[in-house]
Amino acid sequence: MAVKNCVNFIILCLFLVVLLSACGLIRSELGQTPQPSSPAAVTEVATTLPFLISTGTLPPKLAVESTQQPTPENEVAITKVNSYLDVVGVWTFLGLITNNSASAVTDIQVEVELFDASGISLYKSNASIALYSLAPGESTPFTLTVSDNLPKLYKIKAAIVNKKPVELKRLAVDLSGAMTTIDDHGGVHITGKIINNSGQSVVINRLAAATFDKEGQIITAGAATVFISYLAPGESAPFRVTMNAPTSGTEKIIDYKVYIDSESASPANIFTINIFQPPYTYVDTFGWLHVLGEVQNKGVETLNIRLLAAAFDGSGNVLDAASLDLPLPALAPGESMPYDIEGWGPLNAGSKTLPQVTSFSLQWDPYWTWVIDKKYVPLVAVVNNYSYDASYGKFTGQVFNNSTGPVENTVVIVGLRNKTTGQIVGADYTTILEQIPEGGSAEYLVDIAIGSNIDPDSADYFVIAKGVRP
Repeated sequence: MAVKNCVNFIILCLFLVVLLSACGLIRSELGQTPQPSSPAAVTEVATTLPFLISTGTLPPKLAVESTQQPTPENEVAITKVNSYLDVVGVWTFLGLITNNSASAVTDIQVEVELFDASGISLYKSNASIALYSLAPGESTPFTLTVSDNLPKLYKIKAAIVNKKPVELKRLAVDLSGAMTTIDDHGGVHITGKIINNSGQSVVINRLAAATFDKEGQIITAGAATVFISYLAPGESAPFRVTMNAPTSGTEKIIDYKVYIDSESASPANIFTINIFQPPYTYVDTFGWLHVLGEVQNKGVETLNIRLLAAAFDGSGNVLDAASLDLPLPALAPGESMPYDIEGWGPLNAGSKTLPQVTSFSLQWDPYWTWVIDKKYVPLVAVVNNYSYDASYGKFTGQVFNNSTGPVENTVVIVGLRNKTTGQIVGADYTTILEQIPEGGSAEYLVDIAIGSNIDPDSADYFVIAKGVRP
C-alpha cells in the first residue's frame, strides 16, 4: 500500500512538472517578438536627424520601401534610404545626403548599421560617399555593399558621423545627351556628356548618379565609372555611371539625377598628342566592342596618357563611354602606340544599343595625362609562332634584353595593321613581371580577341617591348 501511494505521488509530481513547463512555454511564446521570415524593410523613420532608422517587413526581392522624412533646416542630413539584393546576391544599402546648411562641407562619413528584430547588431560599416564635397543645397548618394548572408535583417540605421567645413570654388558644368539604359545582365547605366560653358577651366572631382521611382524613392545609385577630370572652356567629354540593379523593380525607374563635384581650376598643361582618326571598330566573338587606333606623342616629354571614348546615336545621345590608360605608361617623344578600348558598359552587356551607334569620339584626359620620369628601355622582341582560331589570334615569342642592365615589368604589345589602309585592326599586350638580366630573355604569349570577319592575311603584325630599370 505504501509503495502504491508512493508511485501515485511520483506520477502526480511528474504531471505537475509537465503542466507548469507547458504554462511557462506558452507565456514565453506569447511574450516573444516574432522573427521575420524574409529580409527586412523600412516603414518607420526616426524623427531624430541627421540619422535615419527604418524597420518593418520587407518584400522578398526589393529590399526596402522607406518613407521620406521631412528635410531639417540648417542640417546636413540623410533624406532617403533604401536597400536591395542584386542579381548576384549582394546587398546594397543606399540613400541621399543633402546639405541644407549655409556652409560647404567635406569629408562626410555615413555609418550604416544593420540589426535583427531583437536589436542585435548584425553588421556595421562606413558607406561610400559619391561626392567628396557638398555646397549648400547640394546632395550626393551614398552606398554600402554587403556580401554577407543576412536572413535576420530587420532594421537599418544610417547616421552621419563626420563632416568638416570647407571652402569651395564651385563652378557648374552643363549636361547634354544623357540617357538611362538597363542591360540584360542586371546593370543600370546613366550616360551623357558634360560641357564646360563657364568660360573658365574646371576640374571635376567626382561625378555620380541615382535613379528614382514615381514616388521619388531612390532605386539605384553609384559613382561614375568613366568621366573626364578636367575641361578647358568650351570643351566637353562623356561620362558613364554603372550600377548593379535589384533582382526586380527596375521597371519602376522613371527618373534619374546626375550629381557633380566641380570647381574652377588653373589651366592644365597642354601636350601635343595626336589620336589618329577615324578609329577601327569591330565586335569580337564574345560580343565585346573594340575601338582601336593609334596615338602619337608629338611633344618633347615622355607622357603617361589616358584616353576617353564615347559612342553616340544619330540624335547625339551618349549610348556609352569608356576609358583606357595606355598599356605602356611612358610614350616617348615622337613615338606611337596602338590602343584598344574595350571596357564598355551597356554596349558589351546585351542592351541592344549597339545597332544604334552612328559615331564615336576620342580624346585624352589632361588631368590623368602627365610627364613621367620613369625610363622604359626598348628591347628586342620576336614572334616565334602565331595562329588564329575562332576567337583569338595567338602570338608567342621571346623578348631579349640587349640593353646594358637588367629590366623588369616588361610590357609586350602585339598589334595588327591592315596592309592596305594602315589602320590598327587588332592589339593586345602582356606584362612580364620577372626581372630579365642583361643578355637574358623571357617568353611571352599575347592573345588578341578577334571578330568573326577578320582576314589574317590582310594584316601585318608588329611587336613593341619595353622594360623598366629596377
